[in-house]
Amino acid sequence: MLKSFRKLVFPLAFVFLIETIVPISAFGAEAQAQTQTGKIASPVKAEISLEQAIALVKENFEVPKEFNKFTSGYSSYNNRESWSLNWSKADQPGGSFSAQVDVSSGEILSMNLWKNDGQPEQKFNLPKLSYEEAREIAQKLVNKMLPSRLGELQWVKDDSQVMPLNYYGPVSYSFQWKRVVNGTPFPSNFVTVQVNGQDGQVTGYNGNWSSDNFPSLDGVIGEAKAQQTFSSQKMLELQYFTAPMIQPLTTATQAKARLVYQLSKPSINGAIDAITGEPVKLESGQWLVGDDLALSRGGDGGEAKGSIQQPVLTPEEQSEVEKNNQVITREQAVEAARKWINIPDSLSLRNASLGMDGGYVPKRVWTLDWNLSPESKGVAQYIYARVDAESGELLAFNFSPNAGNDSVKDTPIDRSSAQKIVEGFLQKIQPQRFGEVELIDEENGTYKGSNEGQVQGFNYQRIVNGIPFPNNGITVMLDAVSKTVISYNLNWWTLDFQNPSESMTQENAEATFLKGCPLELEYVQIMNNNGLSKIRLVYKPSMNNALARSNVMDAKTGQFLDWQGQPLADLLRPYYFKDISGNFAEKEISLLGQAGIFGEDGDQFKPNDTLSVQSILKAMLAAKNGAAQTMNIKDEDILQKAKDLGWWKEELAPTSPVDRELMAKLLIRITDLENISQLQELYKSPYKDINEDSPSLGYVALVKGLGLMKIDGTEFEPQRIITRAEGAYALVNSLKVKR
Repeated sequence: MLKSFRKLVFPLAFVFLIETIVPISAFGAEAQAQTQTGKIASPVKAEISLEQAIALVKENFEVPKEFNKFTSGYSSYNNRESWSLNWSKADQPGGSFSAQVDVSSGEILSMNLWKNDGQPEQKFNLPKLSYEEAREIAQKLVNKMLPSRLGELQWVKDDSQVMPLNYYGPVSYSFQWKRVVNGTPFPSNFVTVQVNGQDGQVTGYNGNWSSDNFPSLDGVIGEAKAQQTFSSQKMLELQYFTAPMIQPLTTATQAKARLVYQLSKPSINGAIDAITGEPVKLESGQWLVGDDLALSRGGDGGEAKGSIQQPVLTPEEQSEVEKNNQVITREQAVEAARKWINIPDSLSLRNASLGMDGGYVPKRVWTLDWNLSPESKGVAQYIYARVDAESGELLAFNFSPNAGNDSVKDTPIDRSSAQKIVEGFLQKIQPQRFGEVELIDEENGTYKGSNEGQVQGFNYQRIVNGIPFPNNGITVMLDAVSKTVISYNLNWWTLDFQNPSESMTQENAEATFLKGCPLELEYVQIMNNNGLSKIRLVYKPSMNNALARSNVMDAKTGQFLDWQGQPLADLLRPYYFKDISGNFAEKEISLLGQAGIFGEDGDQFKPNDTLSVQSILKAMLAAKNGAAQTMNIKDEDILQKAKDLGWWKEELAPTSPVDRELMAKLLIRITDLENISQLQELYKSPYKDINEDSPSLGYVALVKGLGLMKIDGTEFEPQRIITRAEGAYALVNSLKVKR
């Protein structure tokens, strides 16, 4: 697969963690640990002692008293040294509180609290605090801890944070502040705070702050100049796209590749140097710090999506398949591999298995493994191959380069010479498809390892109708000393490709893309294996709007897409209703809106409109299973699911209005109290207009006793139609009932 190959041949930069941790244990009090600080072997002198670090944490956060087991450590990462402090509970149920403190400045770098409350009660965890109330708590903490930095911190409103209603734990609100210097964002510096929606306790804190100098804005090009570079360098590229699939398509279903415009070369995520006006190009082993836009190819890159390995068949099953499905035999698969691979006699075939592979299009594949037996130097010690079980085509192979040969001292050939050998090989093994690919010129094509320069990697991307299709292609690795191809992988699907005439022009695509994600001046910092570079200024497509956080756009409609190829506008999101201020059920409506419920009309709740059957049943299902499960559900499916749960027993159309009597029945059913409601002799009518022999007596009495509905006066008025606000109020109250 392309992605897995790139990880091997063109490795991304890694952060090398050098950590020295000497645990210090204490039970009951940190003082026992403090007496042992002299035993810690720290690389530099700590200006903040362990005792001071503990005091700083306790000054800003509340460590639960029951967490009486304490350990600490001393670590170094990226030239920053810190104390690691950990409190935990010795007995069950457990829990932990951890924090990191900079040993030089005393800055608290992070904090995390986890409390195990044992077996939770069977009831929905409804937050007692609203989003704004929790935000006030988070802001007070930031004000207290970072008073000198408030001038450069800007709160980031997250309009995509859905608050689910669930049984599994309290709702946690998350808040973030980004750093802004000289009026310019520096996204890699930030502060985040998590707040428990039940009790308001801060459960998480994380901060990242650079002390490096920031360049002035003198000499910065204008946005118009940056847009010229964006267009002239074609930083938005037309590509074919296939969304990842959970299961391969059946042979009766034709997979389709759609056209998208996506940020691509020659820059990284559309970054343009704000001084020179040139695309920002990263060298091997470099990346932008804090660049969270990892939505390339709608999520990650050129891997063959949906390539699902099914269980390997037993020998008996293989034999039966060979007889009935016209696949080649194991022996024929071996011969197909030998046609292109020199397999020494010292290697034995240890495994030959027939399975299903192919991602979007099911394909039976023979997987073959040879291993060294007996051990012998100077030849490959392992060989792996995959052969199409229907066509006999060699799909992939891999073996070790000059394994065990200590005598190889030759100088590797240069990249140009290596490329000629690779392309000569491809012209033989794939003469037709070689004309349908183009080489991706990777600057870091040389494998960086113990034998640097010995292994050269080449990635050829499939081109269809003159348009790149990154999910398909051919990858090859060459031993540049022995001049031998040691790895080959073909990833090629039979697809229905969208007609290029259906896509908008490049000019229109750029205008549409930049309208949704305009170029914004930012400070960025580049990381490499040796640490951080200087801070620099760039223009980048703005991704501040959480509902448009994407670098891929449908080439026909102009809609931004998520990693699954779905329009972002159709994704689950919270609703902040603009028409409920002052309503008696404002709090309850807001709570359901934050959970992504009752969003039929966007940010207009329409509290005084009539509540329909389909609306309340959909809201009930969303509260139980999560709003994501009901986003695109059909009316008939709503009714069926409600019937399956025992909630819906009436014969009414989905658009029918809900009256008080029906609402009472639905509320008692969702609280699992219907059996009790049938015990008529237990109840006395709480309303004048409900007779003692009414079939609805139990429902109404329970609703009254539990305070589920807002009923003023002495009459229930069972046929009175209820409003959406009344329905939301009643639904939230029903969720509070213990199951």
